[in-house]
Amino acid sequence: MNIIFLKDIIAAEDVGGKGFNLAKMIQNNFNVPDGFVIKYSAFKNHINKDIEELVNKCDADDEDNLRATSNQIINILKTYTISDEIKKEIIDSYKQLNCKFVAVRSSAISEDGKSYAWAGQLETFLNIDENNLIESVIKCWESNFSPRALFYRVKNRFTSDLSMAVIVQKMIQSDASGVAFSINPTTNDKNEICIEAVLGLGESIVSGKVTPDTYIIDKDIYSIKSKDIRNQTTKLIMINNQNNWTTNHECNIQKIDDNQILALSKIIKDIENLYKYPVDVEWAIENGIIYILQCRPITTYKDNEIVSTIQNAGNWIFYVSRKFNWFVENTEISSTLKSYQQEIYGFDLSTQNYLCLNGDEYSLESDFDLFCKKLDNYFEQDVSFFEKFAKIEIDIVDEIKEAITTLENNNYKNANYSQLLRYFKLFNDIYIKSFIAGMTRPDDYLEYKLKKELANLNYSDAEIDKIFSKVATCPNYYPLAYSEEPLDLLRIAKKYKNNERIDELIDEHIKKYSWIKGPLEMENMVYDKDDYIQRILNLVEDNIDEKIDNIINVRKNIEQDYINILEQYNFNIRIVKLIKAIRDFIFLRTYTTEFSDHLFFVGRTTILKEISNRINIQLSDLIMLEDKEIVDILNNNGKISDTIIDTLNQRKIGFAIIWLNGNVQTLFGNESILVQEEISKKFKTSSSNEINTNTMILGNIANKGKVQGIAKVLNNYNDIYKVNRGDILIASMTTPDLISAMEKASGFITDEGGITCHAAILSREFDVPCIVGTVDATKKIHDGDLLELDAYNGRINILKKV
Repeated sequence: MNIIFLKDIIAAEDVGGKGFNLAKMIQNNFNVPDGFVIKYSAFKNHINKDIEELVNKCDADDEDNLRATSNQIINILKTYTISDEIKKEIIDSYKQLNCKFVAVRSSAISEDGKSYAWAGQLETFLNIDENNLIESVIKCWESNFSPRALFYRVKNRFTSDLSMAVIVQKMIQSDASGVAFSINPTTNDKNEICIEAVLGLGESIVSGKVTPDTYIIDKDIYSIKSKDIRNQTTKLIMINNQNNWTTNHECNIQKIDDNQILALSKIIKDIENLYKYPVDVEWAIENGIIYILQCRPITTYKDNEIVSTIQNAGNWIFYVSRKFNWFVENTEISSTLKSYQQEIYGFDLSTQNYLCLNGDEYSLESDFDLFCKKLDNYFEQDVSFFEKFAKIEIDIVDEIKEAITTLENNNYKNANYSQLLRYFKLFNDIYIKSFIAGMTRPDDYLEYKLKKELANLNYSDAEIDKIFSKVATCPNYYPLAYSEEPLDLLRIAKKYKNNERIDELIDEHIKKYSWIKGPLEMENMVYDKDDYIQRILNLVEDNIDEKIDNIINVRKNIEQDYINILEQYNFNIRIVKLIKAIRDFIFLRTYTTEFSDHLFFVGRTTILKEISNRINIQLSDLIMLEDKEIVDILNNNGKISDTIIDTLNQRKIGFAIIWLNGNVQTLFGNESILVQEEISKKFKTSSSNEINTNTMILGNIANKGKVQGIAKVLNNYNDIYKVNRGDILIASMTTPDLISAMEKASGFITDEGGITCHAAILSREFDVPCIVGTVDATKKIHDGDLLELDAYNGRINILKKV
């Protein structure tokens, strides 16, 4: 079905923010005119690659380009027609409203969200009847790409999903109408309600043709504090089935009486209590009855209480961006508990202050000093501390391997809810343990400690950098999937090039590696045979023997360089132990992460998949719940509470975890996005902004070399398909699922990471230049820019912008 009535909506997923807000108010007994929503899916079929490309290339600051892009997109849309099936659904639903006139409004994905409201950007059509209903729906859809809407979309980076729902609602022929704010928007006074009112339809306020009355009300005692009565010489009303401006003869009167002002104030306060944040409400009065037409957060109001608390805590250091699902992110909370770390390790490195804001992660600078003091103390007490630390993590991986085997061999189909609960706890307990390594990594401390110890022994800065660069490499203790997978595929490609049969080899490759495509993503993604065949076809164009030899030689040379350094310098036992620890934990960073990811993939495809089938929700929804919520559902024989559904829908919009002084707070929905944006403005900035310009970006050298090429920015997995041979790949951070694009690229650039990150290691094995840690290359570089990647000097020169 392409249509859903407001009273039946339970999630914003296919109806947009405005549609969901109206449904929420109806279901909480506010007087909202009846109506229905034409879902995103009815419009989404008209959005093709050409439109997506035009939006992504649009320059919002160039008015001519903006208008030309808008015209191109609308012309593309005009080539499509609404199917007879959808037209019939719209008309049939309209007839069920049992009214002659309706209002047709947009409901975009992010519209009426707490951070962005889209106010005035998209079209609304009033007093529409059956004869022009379909035409108005089409115009509403087209307004999604009008110059003003396109400007707003591009400026605010809403380019990932271009769909839009449309609301059709009973038309209220208002005697008076207006806007009400649950706080005073002028003073940001939370204790005042502000009501603006005009005679006739509220469009006259939006258009600015009429100056409204303004009433200020004390929110606590419902007392009118002030009135500003304005002359209104014209009003917008319906005459002869059309909207018309007519002379208003009683231009000096108060637009609504005191009783209506107070009654409306109570409704506004009740709506604010429902949403738990300040709201901007459109209202109308017809024959003395108050109707609520729209509700959205007040986006110009910033409740800075949480943001201020975070900012006042100290200087936050941006670490990484990675958007996982809530189940994965919430696991961080359990694995970070001091008591849990004491139980597993026998010591703790628990986080006291940390931010995870919709994937952006930050640590507090002052916490690093405390972290170092803890590790200093452990190391001073026992010079073999880090070897024992590493051994615990190796043992955890062994437990993970056993759990993976157990999960894969269980039969869940015939299990009852009690048995499912037992299987789930088996998975969840080991998954939390698998995360503990990621939350206690000593890598940064070990670098700091080694360099400090060498400096105390009077080594020069140049010698220290040389020593560190040679020892801070990944040893081959055990095979690592992310580095072995491309090497194994090269060997299969070699056989293919030699006309040998490879079907069985690809099947084995799939069993061994297919899970690395996206183990923690929202969707259940795996590499299939077609993916591997396409990669093989790309690889056979190259000198495969040379590539294989290069990878093997790089690994041998790295190992030999490490041995040479130890032989060249007569280090004391403390230095040797620190060097060994550096290599151990560079290896463990990947080793533990890979098995944690693999465990989640297996858990998702076994026990979590069965639970989602049993309780009849999508797997992508189930992994937006946390462990305790899943336990509650299983204990309740699969019944999901309305509270969990509401929370789930908020998490789909966004989520944040905030550690402050050891206390954990979680935020969901638009509130989390607001905090993310405010913290990003202050703390997610490049350390070299004073040097960077629009044509040069600085970063850290991960593998030396210089190359020119066309930029391809990878913002999500699907972007890998736009990378051609010789392009320069730019990503926030590279992950194993990007490997097919990396195999074609002539160089890598990342926002994040250091000299031992995934991009750095593969750049050496693939023998391409690489610069990491630029912070914002993905923002400053655009697809099609001509770049010079100078990894001798650590800079990217933008030679020509698109």
